[in-house]
Amino acid sequence: MSAEDVVLLLGAGRGQRMGIPKALMRVGGRPWWQIQEERLAATGKPGVWVLSDRVLDAMGSTRPKGMIVRAPEGAPMFESVLRGLEAIGHAGGVFIQPIDVPMASGEVLDLLAGSGVAVIPTHRGRHGHPLYLRWSFVVERVLGGGLDRLDAITRDGRAMVEVDDPLVVLNLNRPEDLRGLADYLR
Repeated sequence: MSAEDVVLLLGAGRGQRMGIPKALMRVGGRPWWQIQEERLAATGKPGVWVLSDRVLDAMGSTRPKGMIVRAPEGAPMFESVLRGLEAIGHAGGVFIQPIDVPMASGEVLDLLAGSGVAVIPTHRGRHGHPLYLRWSFVVERVLGGGLDRLDAITRDGRAMVEVDDPLVVLNLNRPEDLRGLADYLR
């Protein structure tokens, strides 16, 4: 890939608390991955999707645009991160975006990318997503670091940036978390 910033969308989990893989949950009558894809397109950033075979099979021929990387369903999140980063190969930086958090706006992404080498958005003091990492940090600390948790890897030197977007702290973990979400996302 080029040296521009890339969004890595992690959607290979089982979604045990949701009862379905979160990429496939329905919001406003539509699969969540389609909403995330639209939100990603609105940012103008390219995306790399890490998905399980189960999710890909359920998507059928209507799959997200961009690169798709396969990961075992339910594998540790860090394994999905590594598979995605290895597929990207090179970028200016990467936004690590779990599928169960609504994609942030392009303005939020630009703010994060301009705020340090490892940056976490916050809203009203709560940590959110996506995590932004400059590619030099990815190479040095993630791909070559020997640790297997992003929170441990970024502990030293990460910046917290307050953003005016409550969606960055919204995790969609259970069916009740979806109530009213379609109206909120408009």
